Amino acid sequence: MVGINSIVVVQHQIDVTSIAREAALAAARSADPYAQAQRVATAHNSNVADVVISGHRVTVEIQRPISTVLRVIGMSDVNASVTMPLEPP
Repeated sequence: MVGINSIVVVQHQIDVTSIAREAALAAARSADPYAQAQRVATAHNSNVADVVISGHRVTVEIQRPISTVLRVIGMSDVNASVTMPLEPP
């Protein structure tokens, strides 16, 4: 049971990292990075935990809640953060 749940958590981490990468790229190319990051996250049933613009870079952190079954064995929500250079909108 623990092995199967571990595989599920790893798959969630891969998915969330991919969503964070897509959200950061959309935010980097947009005049409204916050709205674009939220749009991408919502499309993938995830939440934007944070969007930070620093200098010529944008960092997007995505959070995805995990199932109750995984919480019972001590797992928590899955997070991923990706930084991209800002591009002209």
